[in-house]
Amino acid sequence: MQIKDIEIFLETVNARNITKASEQLFLSQSVISTRIKKLEEELGYPLFVRGRGGRSVELTKQGRNFISVAKRWMNLFEEAELIGQNSQLMLRIATPESVYYDYLEPRLLSFMERHAELSVSLHIGDSSEIYDMMDSGIIDFGFVSYESSHSDILFRHLYNQSFRIASYTDFPLQDGMLSPDQLDPGLEIRLSGGNFSSVSLWRDKWFPGNSMSRVEINSPHMMVGLLRSPGTWALLPTVSADNLRDLYGTRSFLLSDAPESRKIFLLRRAKNSGTEAEQLFASEIEPIDQITQLEDSIMKKIIALAMAVCMLFALCACSSGSGDSAAAKPTALSFTTGGESGTYYAFGGVLGSFVSGKTDLDITVVSSGGSKANIEDLAAGNAQLGFSQSDVMSYAYQGSRLFDTAIKDFSVAASLYMEQVQIVTMDPDIKTPADLKGKNVSIGAIGSGVYFNAIDVLEAYGMTESDISPVYQSFADSAESLKDKKIDAAFIVAGAPTTAVTDLSTSGQVYLVAIDDEHADKLVASSPYYSKYTITADTYGLPADVQTVAIAAVVLVRNDVSEDAVYSFVSTIFENIPTISEQHAKGNELSLEFASSITDVPYHPGAQKYFTEKGIKLG
Repeated sequence: MQIKDIEIFLETVNARNITKASEQLFLSQSVISTRIKKLEEELGYPLFVRGRGGRSVELTKQGRNFISVAKRWMNLFEEAELIGQNSQLMLRIATPESVYYDYLEPRLLSFMERHAELSVSLHIGDSSEIYDMMDSGIIDFGFVSYESSHSDILFRHLYNQSFRIASYTDFPLQDGMLSPDQLDPGLEIRLSGGNFSSVSLWRDKWFPGNSMSRVEINSPHMMVGLLRSPGTWALLPTVSADNLRDLYGTRSFLLSDAPESRKIFLLRRAKNSGTEAEQLFASEIEPIDQITQLEDSIMKKIIALAMAVCMLFALCACSSGSGDSAAAKPTALSFTTGGESGTYYAFGGVLGSFVSGKTDLDITVVSSGGSKANIEDLAAGNAQLGFSQSDVMSYAYQGSRLFDTAIKDFSVAASLYMEQVQIVTMDPDIKTPADLKGKNVSIGAIGSGVYFNAIDVLEAYGMTESDISPVYQSFADSAESLKDKKIDAAFIVAGAPTTAVTDLSTSGQVYLVAIDDEHADKLVASSPYYSKYTITADTYGLPADVQTVAIAAVVLVRNDVSEDAVYSFVSTIFENIPTISEQHAKGNELSLEFASSITDVPYHPGAQKYFTEKGIKLG
C-alpha cells in the first residue's frame, strides 16, 4: 500500500468528485480511478459507491470508517519524513482546546524554551479522538476529560475544569451570578465533543425534557457569530468562556448553580517507547507515577481510608476539649493573569508551575480580562491570586476611575516588574503621541487599565479621546489590525517584550512612539505611579532606543489566604530568581527592592513575614 494512494483517497473524499480531485492532484481521472481500485483490492473492501460515469462518488460504510485510518497514516508518514529532515527530538501531544489554553500552553512554552533540541507535534481534538490516537500509537501523551478502560494506558488526574456561561446578552445578575432559570434552553449554542456528563446532569435538572439545542458546534471560536443573536448562550469550560470574552467581547458569567467540574487527566502509554523526548516531558512537565490503573484505584482507596481515619482522630481531639485547633486552609489557589497574547499569562504560567512544583501549593493559572477583572474576581472569591497594574490596583483600593466603590478584599504579595506603556505603530511618520491626532488608534477596552493609560498620555499632550478615532481592542486584535492597516497605532501596556508585538514584528518593521522628557515628567507629576522607562532597540528590532513611561506589575492576593501559603509563594519566587529567569525573561527583572516598593496598598502578612526576614522595612 503506497502513501500516494492514501493521498488520492483523501483528496477524492474532500472533492467528492473524481474530476475535481484530478484537477487538485494534477493527475488524469483514469489514473485516480485505477489507484483507488488498487487500494480497494489491497484492503479487500470497496471505499466508494460510484455514480454513473464514475465521476461523482459516495463513500461506502467501510470508506467512511477508513477516513480516520487514512488520516493517521498520512500523519505518521509526515512525521517519518520529519525525522529524516530534522535532527530534533519529536514529542507528539493531543489535547482538547480548552485544556491547551488553561493548562498546557504555559507549561509547554516554558518546557520548549528550556529544550531547544525538541520539536512538538500538537493536535487539538476531543477526548474520544485522543483515546483513539493513543491506542493507535500516534501520540506520546494525551489530555482527556474522562477515564476509560484501557489496559495499556496510564492515567494521572491533573486538575478540575469548571464551567461558565458565554453570551453577548446582558443578563441581570443576583449577587454577581447568573441563575440558570434565566436561560432559554431553546437558545443554547451547544459545544459538542468531549465528555460532559456533569453538563448533561445539569441540563436534566434545569431544563427537563429539552434535549435538543439550537446549534451544536465543536469549537468555541465558531460560536461568536451565533451568540450575537439576543438571548443565545453557551455553556463552556471557564477558560473558553473567558477566552471569548478577551478576544471578542462576549460576557463570561458565573452560575449560581453550575455543573460539577470535570476532571482532566494526562494519558501515557504503559508500554512506552521511552524516547528521550518522552522522558524529558514526563520528568520535567508532569512526572507520571508508574502504576497500573488497578494500583491507582487501590491507592485512592487507601488514601481515602487514611484521610477518614485522620478526620476521625481530629474529631475526637476536638470533642475532648481542644477547641482552639483550626481547620487547615486548602493549598489550591487560582491565579488569574491576562489574555494569552500578554506577558501576565506567559509569566504567570511560569510562576504558577514553578511554585507548584517546589511547594505544597497547587496553583491553577487561568487567562482573564486583565487587571480590573482580576481584582473583581479576587473580591468575589473566584480567585486567590491575580496580576494587576499598580495604577488599577490603586483605583480599586481608592474606589476611583474604574471602580465606583473601594475594594479592599486584597493585599499585595509582591511587585514583580515594570510594564511599559507601548504605543505601537508600523507608520514611521508617527513619532510622538501628538502625531496620533486624527488617527485610528486602539486604546484597549473601554474602562480598562490600558484605556486610562492612553487617556493619561493623550492629556499630557493636550488631547482627549475625541482628538483621535478610538478603537477598543485586545492586544492580539490590535496587532492584527496594525498588520492589516486597519488602525494606525495601538496602546499596549505590558512588560516588553510582549508576545503580540513580537509576533507583529515578524510581518514588518515595528516602531514605538516616544514620550519625551517634558511630557513624561508631566505624567509622573500628575500620576506618581508612572515612572520613566527606556525600551532598548533590540527588544523588537527597533531603529533606536525609545523612552516611554511604565507602571508596576503587581501580584495581589485575597486577604483570607493563609499566611503560610503567601509566604511559600513569595519566598519560592524570590529565592529562585536565577532558575525562573531561565524560563522567562521577566525573571531577570525580579528584585527584593522592587518587590517591596508598593506604598499605597498594604502587603499580605505572609509577604510581610518574608520581606522582614530579609531585613526590608515595608513603607
